[in-house]
Amino acid sequence: MKRLIGLLSGLPVCLLWLVSCGTAEPPTTPTAQVFPTPTEDAALAGQINLLATQTQIAALAETAVAAQVTPLPNFPPLQIQETPQQAAAILETVGPFHQVSRDEALIADRVTGMQPAGDGSILLLSESGYSTFKDDQWTGFFTDFMGALVGIDRSGRVWVASRDGTQISAWDGTQWISYGADEGWAQVPNPQGNPVSTGIIEDELGNLWLATDVDVRRFNGQSWQAFSMEAMGMPPLQAADLTSTFTLTAADSRGEVWAGRCDWGGPGPLGGGGARRFDGQTWQDSGLPDATACVTAILEDGSGDIWVGADSNLYRNRLGSETWEPIALPEPPAEARFGYIATLTADPEGKLWTALALCGGASCYGDESHYYLEDGTWSVIGEPSQFGGSRFLFDGAGNSWLLAGSSISQVIANQPIPVEGLLVQSATTDPAGNLWLVAQSSGPPTLWTLNSSQ
Repeated sequence: MKRLIGLLSGLPVCLLWLVSCGTAEPPTTPTAQVFPTPTEDAALAGQINLLATQTQIAALAETAVAAQVTPLPNFPPLQIQETPQQAAAILETVGPFHQVSRDEALIADRVTGMQPAGDGSILLLSESGYSTFKDDQWTGFFTDFMGALVGIDRSGRVWVASRDGTQISAWDGTQWISYGADEGWAQVPNPQGNPVSTGIIEDELGNLWLATDVDVRRFNGQSWQAFSMEAMGMPPLQAADLTSTFTLTAADSRGEVWAGRCDWGGPGPLGGGGARRFDGQTWQDSGLPDATACVTAILEDGSGDIWVGADSNLYRNRLGSETWEPIALPEPPAEARFGYIATLTADPEGKLWTALALCGGASCYGDESHYYLEDGTWSVIGEPSQFGGSRFLFDGAGNSWLLAGSSISQVIANQPIPVEGLLVQSATTDPAGNLWLVAQSSGPPTLWTLNSSQ
């Protein structure tokens, strides 16, 4: 499943993800612009050193390589630096995890996301840029402009939207390419915070998909196309003070892209737009029993079946079937009720794992309960968590892991056993089944791994 998922730094430069430096002016030239990267700039090199931790400043000053390009109005150059692994450093072991680098300088600020790349590297998204780690070598990319991170696609391009919602730009490692109105990018109306939701999915044809608060957008490699709620056949918002989130999933076995919408208010989810599917040409009715449900999770499992979390209900549509099968949820904890399905994923063996948001009184924000479904039977995993946004990860040795708050736990005999001594910022698994963490032990946050053979 590929799902949309969100991103301050006190540094005296304008950083990539979260710091706003005022309203940016739109480009003076409306067409896509490409700028090559020319020479070094000592001032920008100094800014890079500000991003490093105090323990690494001297090392970074010797190895920093800064680049400057002719800036777009919203998208000045990235600063690029490389530094080798510190071979003499003593690495730590905490539980089953091994520290692979004590060079934390290129993990400047809090890491907000990780993902493996096709070339075997690990990508780390932080509040001030992004870094890659491969073959004991760090490469860091930092910037000083105002923008909102959208994500990184399979080819490694970094996508960033201007804060005013007028354009989106991609960095391919050497140059920015910016897309505005002439390339089909519609201005995001009344952008609040990040104008584009964090996360990009890619369908089997190579099209990129993302969402804003008001629509879903597709990029075919040359231009963007925006699909409004009306164009997707979804009902309009029922109240002006509601905000919407979209969930996108590429159902490759069906050659489709699925979209669900949930509308949010003060107490929690307040209906939505149900689920729709794009068959390559047009949006079609999914046939979901409730066309105005709050849809927060869509999953295609290994059999090609589609699972949808709609309000506090779970449905399955088997590949080749026209009907939806309701799946009864487990009993909620005492004095609580399920509000919506927060997480839905499948492990390599086909078991379904879920985090169900708990509601008490009129509010549905906060605690989550965790379960897995196997052969039609639900099993609860430990006690409810007080941290929202939990995730399940599965390594190549068949182990299941729960990331909740800053803790990572191995699920053993239906109990989450936490790894003591690690405060986790982010985690991911690579195609070989190796588990990677950005975590803090005795020092600043660094990179850790669990080999799939363990």
